[in-house]
Amino acid sequence: MNDIRIILASSSPRRTELLTMIGIPHEEWIETVHAIVILHPGQTADAKAIITHCRERIAHYKCPRSVDIRLEPLPLSAAGKVLKRELRVEYLAKAGKA
Repeated sequence: MNDIRIILASSSPRRTELLTMIGIPHEEWIETVHAIVILHPGQTADAKAIITHCRERIAHYKCPRSVDIRLEPLPLSAAGKVLKRELRVEYLAKAGKA
């Protein structure tokens, strides 16, 4: 998953302000990669473009299968780390799988 961070961080122009990945349930593969992106102010991107950008640069199996572009900040711990467990719960609630 670090490959995805490197690819998106090095893209020109640099659009992502913050990026994290979580594993989400998948019927065939048990889990699959889901990227959650916060863009720099004034930047635009869509999920399909982000997935395509990754697929052109890294192995297909490492690429996110889905992407959420968020406007609100990611939940962070007191140490400043992304609380991925909370993001998974939020994703599952939105998907109706909680």
